[in-house]
Amino acid sequence: MNISILFVTILVVTITGVIGSEVIPLDTNNFESSIKEETWFIKFFAPWCPHCKDLAPTWTQVAADNVDYIKPKKFHMAEVDCTLYGDICEKYDVHSYPKMLLFSKGEKVGSYDDDYKRDYDSLTKYVKSKADEYDISSAVNNNDSEEESAKFNPFGTVVLLTAKNFDQLTSSGIWFVKFFAPWCGHCQKLAPIWEELGHELQYKVNVGKVDCTVDSGLCGRFKVQGYPTLKLLQNPDDIIEYKGPRQLNSLRDFAEKASRAHVLEISKKDLDRIRKLDDVLFIYLYDDKTPHNILKNIRGLSRSFFSVKFYSSRDSNLTAQLKVDKLPALIVLKDEFQKSYPYTSIELFTKRENLKGWIQSEKYPLVPAMDSENYEDILGGDRLVVLGVLDPSEGTKYIKAKKNLKNTAKLYYQQIKEEGGSEDGRRVIFAWLDGTRWKDYIYGVYGLQKSDLPTVLIADPVSNEYFDTTRLGDKLTLSNQGQLLESIHNAKKGYLVGKSTLGFVEKIFRDIFSFGVYIQQSIFGHPFTSLTVLVLIIGSIYRYCIVLKTRNVRDYERESTTINDDGSNRIKYNVPIKNDGSTHCRSPHGILKYLWQSNFSAPVEDILLSTGVILDAGCGFGAWLEDMSVEYHKPDFVGVGLLPQHFPTQISKNVKFIQADILNGLPLEDNLFDFVRLSYFAATFAHHEWEVAIKELIRVTKPGGWLEFVEPDLDPTSTGPIGTRIMEAWDRLNITDILELKLNASKQLTDIQHDSRSLTIGTLGGEAGISHGKNIREYLEVNSQRFYMHLGISPEEYSKLIDDLFEELQSREIE
Repeated sequence: MNISILFVTILVVTITGVIGSEVIPLDTNNFESSIKEETWFIKFFAPWCPHCKDLAPTWTQVAADNVDYIKPKKFHMAEVDCTLYGDICEKYDVHSYPKMLLFSKGEKVGSYDDDYKRDYDSLTKYVKSKADEYDISSAVNNNDSEEESAKFNPFGTVVLLTAKNFDQLTSSGIWFVKFFAPWCGHCQKLAPIWEELGHELQYKVNVGKVDCTVDSGLCGRFKVQGYPTLKLLQNPDDIIEYKGPRQLNSLRDFAEKASRAHVLEISKKDLDRIRKLDDVLFIYLYDDKTPHNILKNIRGLSRSFFSVKFYSSRDSNLTAQLKVDKLPALIVLKDEFQKSYPYTSIELFTKRENLKGWIQSEKYPLVPAMDSENYEDILGGDRLVVLGVLDPSEGTKYIKAKKNLKNTAKLYYQQIKEEGGSEDGRRVIFAWLDGTRWKDYIYGVYGLQKSDLPTVLIADPVSNEYFDTTRLGDKLTLSNQGQLLESIHNAKKGYLVGKSTLGFVEKIFRDIFSFGVYIQQSIFGHPFTSLTVLVLIIGSIYRYCIVLKTRNVRDYERESTTINDDGSNRIKYNVPIKNDGSTHCRSPHGILKYLWQSNFSAPVEDILLSTGVILDAGCGFGAWLEDMSVEYHKPDFVGVGLLPQHFPTQISKNVKFIQADILNGLPLEDNLFDFVRLSYFAATFAHHEWEVAIKELIRVTKPGGWLEFVEPDLDPTSTGPIGTRIMEAWDRLNITDILELKLNASKQLTDIQHDSRSLTIGTLGGEAGISHGKNIREYLEVNSQRFYMHLGISPEEYSKLIDDLFEELQSREIE
């Protein structure tokens, strides 16, 4: 019996393999690498779907019967199981099955519409016609592309670019350039991948690198503000900064797609065909009188926005069909909706930034699906977001809800067009979110559950609010388009009552840390000449944790300095212990004090023993000031914070707290303080936020005084694979410590000192390591939305990843 069962199993597998051998199964590992070359007709399906089951034998038979015809033409038939590889299906907006899409050289170029018949003859006709069509275009283009690519990266190596050879070498061809510093940990991790990338892009894209410690002028010219910075260069005005994952596949795919982007010339007869291929497309219309440099501009921008298609035409019949009466013109087509670049003068068409800004605002479909790749762009700007939260598993109900949202978007934009194109100063974007995939997110941010779907709300990223009711308090619905349109206009005017998208802790974070600093320009011209940078290498940021628990220094027992029998010093400050014997190392100040055996690193002991004036510019609950005032009685201490309710009630006579916002100016005199301290701001400060606050801190510091920054190092050593993955997401969030980089670039400052300590996370780090591990977990959980979106995983997967991370931490010594 066992032999018979085994034989039957082998027999079935063998027969199925022979019949279906011409249909290639694709998965997450081989999808992108497979479709980037040649032409692919792909069926997206689910095994439980009745229509998919009906189609399966026909699909297999068409592939088998036509293999001799399509294979020489580099045409392939394949399939993707969406129940196993949902990320691929989500990327190509596959939400109903089966779905058949056509790809050529990595780009989606067609769809086998639902109106087409799925019988053998219809599929065979389609397959043969597309194999002919794309075989011809490949034959025409291959010679040109091979001839052109021979100029690019002929040896498959990475070229060291310097101030002497940079302009000459990059003047022709496309270059993918890494700006780095040898001491940078992230640069060291990227180095072998970058060398491999040079080999992978042979004959396709030139690959180079610039050492910013040697050629700082080049790095300043390209506005490098952190290491490594990766930029794709076509010409001085055609620069794309890469901000994606730093894995080899991601880097290679980005460079290849950008290098393949082009503007295809079309005529009137092509319009209907290209409108069926993509949700969004741009057409540049011109005539023989139009300056050529505008088309050159458009071609450059097509590489910057390589995810959308660009076309050009000087066919007057097409211009007439699109009802364009003045040239040049740039139009965008989305479904039946058409919109024109608002400027028609030659001068404004040559201004690249104007064009780039407009394309950026129009590159999405009428109602894009929000996902891990675009959510920051959609929710991170100043536009109101009309967000439909839907459940794709609900079939007809989902399709109807999505259609209602799309129709509302069309009506809104039609109204705007009829009113002259103005959006009353506040732009709007429509989008939809899969509420089942992101169920934790919609519950945590909007309080929605699966039973609430489908629904719609209006999000205001600027105020961190959302609106789910009308001005009269009625619930917003997708079916009532008039109600929703009226509410959009009321939201613009501030008539709606909003609900916060922030949790309780996040609200405190926003209030306490809303002010910021940037160092690049303002620090250069200041007269003071001394500055200390204090860097704590602890494997993760946890500045947020200082607001989670009130910390009173008087709860702590502190050992005085004693001398051992051999004359050596004992530890002066232990890991903080509360009077009840429990560890209380949640405060970063407590961990810092333990690691440094001091409350500061700057050489300011003489100032503290005299009548100096000291400022803590972000005092939080005042822990550092309280500790300092107990130890040093002569100086005057000042703490600045936004929330006076967090200031301690019992304070020393020489301590004063001030409620103020650095961004609005401190109510303090110029050149007042001998020592200014700022701690734990790198994790949440955007680059543009640093300038105002640093300028203000410099204003209140005496010439010759000391400014001390206390910041975590964002490049932990000895991380395991999970920790490395988390840190790569950290990189993509642009949480980058640029402080020391900017200080070293300044020739106005002297005596810049750097001191660091390391701390092993977990039990191997003792009480401090254990407590810091809790800080890390707390931070990662509070910021879960930011991380799991950038990791491209679901909230549930993220939660498990964090559990796995801490198992990894227990088994490794991570610094």
